[in-house]
Amino acid sequence: MTIGPNLAANAQIAKMYAQNVLKGVTQANYARLATANGKAIQSNHPAWVLGHCAYYFANAIELSGGMVKPAGRPAGYEDLFKNGSTCHDDPNGTIYPPLAELSAYYESNLAEAIEAFKIAPDAVLSIPHLKDGKPHPYFPTNGSLAGFLTVAHPLNHLGQVSAWRRVIGLGPAT
Repeated sequence: MTIGPNLAANAQIAKMYAQNVLKGVTQANYARLATANGKAIQSNHPAWVLGHCAYYFANAIELSGGMVKPAGRPAGYEDLFKNGSTCHDDPNGTIYPPLAELSAYYESNLAEAIEAFKIAPDAVLSIPHLKDGKPHPYFPTNGSLAGFLTVAHPLNHLGQVSAWRRVIGLGPAT
């Protein structure tokens, strides 16, 4: 088994980067859109990013062969965080779950994916990934999609949080 441990090592980066970009983020600002010149910037804030990325870690676990069972998705999370959902400004903290809950959801789901990768057989991660019965144009294997869901996808969205930090005055992640 070599594919899974390599995926696990790369997924650790998404774990460390999330911890860095969340430094200084508080319950009061984590679900607020950044503003410039008094106007909200329609970009993704930490609440949406954490929930959205963690939502898809379960798919990565399933792609690794089912030797680790994903924790599941809390009620209401699909509408808030699925692909195509909108990141809303939440000044009263009534739309998104609390920061601590979303941080724990992200960390625990990613930790489960990392553990699943460590024990996933290469044969499972090498299974062709199909879309509409044909080889997927971007993710030819289960492992390639699992890697995207736990590395490239969260790093892309965490980069949005890095930009959000700068706009609200928190500065770069360290």
